[in-house]
Amino acid sequence: MFNPRITLSISSLAGYELVDAVRMTKKLGFSSIMGLAGGHVCHSLGTFPTFMCYGRSVEKGDLVKDIIQGFKYVAVHQGWDDNWKEWIDCASRLGAKIVTVHAELHEFTCKKFQERVLYFRKLGDYALDKGVRIGIENDGGRYYAYVKLIKGVKHPAVGATLDLGHCAYFSEIKKISDIELRSRKLNQLIVQIITEIRDELIHMHVHNVKPYEKVNLKAIPYPYWEKGDFIDHRSVPDGIINYERVFNVLGKIGYKGLLVIELEEPKMEEKILESATFLEEFL
Repeated sequence: MFNPRITLSISSLAGYELVDAVRMTKKLGFSSIMGLAGGHVCHSLGTFPTFMCYGRSVEKGDLVKDIIQGFKYVAVHQGWDDNWKEWIDCASRLGAKIVTVHAELHEFTCKKFQERVLYFRKLGDYALDKGVRIGIENDGGRYYAYVKLIKGVKHPAVGATLDLGHCAYFSEIKKISDIELRSRKLNQLIVQIITEIRDELIHMHVHNVKPYEKVNLKAIPYPYWEKGDFIDHRSVPDGIINYERVFNVLGKIGYKGLLVIELEEPKMEEKILESATFLEEFL
């Protein structure tokens, strides 16, 4: 089995039903798991399984808990909707300690910023009563705005979920046209942000990014990236992000949280194993 901090997001197993995804997660050697709370969801490889918690009675919620029993750690990701109480209730039912919620600060204004601060405090209040914490995930927008949000919420049940691949979508990185320069700046930014939010960092999503031209998009049924993008959710060792530098700084700040593998790789099982084996070398 892999180190229990190495966690698999079942979104990496497109086309699977929940029961089969859980079975495969265990077969591949994982003792920790993450899934979206519920809803009908898809990404570049098609639909993928969730924890199917929406609208469930306590009894039906227990059935889902039975399906995922045996995992040391469970984490929950928000659904693609606004049912935030459902996300947190799902985590509470399943014994998860973290619910990841996107920052959604793509257009930064003072009004929007304050709205998001109040929103996450509201989620934090509800989560605190449920014994759950909220991890705010970077999903684009300005670097400064995300860090300011993480620092500004100031709630005991709210921290940061740092998605390393999504760091490529900070506007300060996206605007750089030269690929080599963008790659260098991305790795510098990752070290900087880990250091800057060290006190708030409670959770991490790990994958890699590659230049648009270096990904075989013919093997991906529903590509959503644009020409010139860094394509995220690639196998952890295969891309621009320098994980040796990442783990060097994580060691310095004493990070002991989960490392959730989130892939959209056509060779699903192969790339999942490749990623987990690579991460194991650093732990």
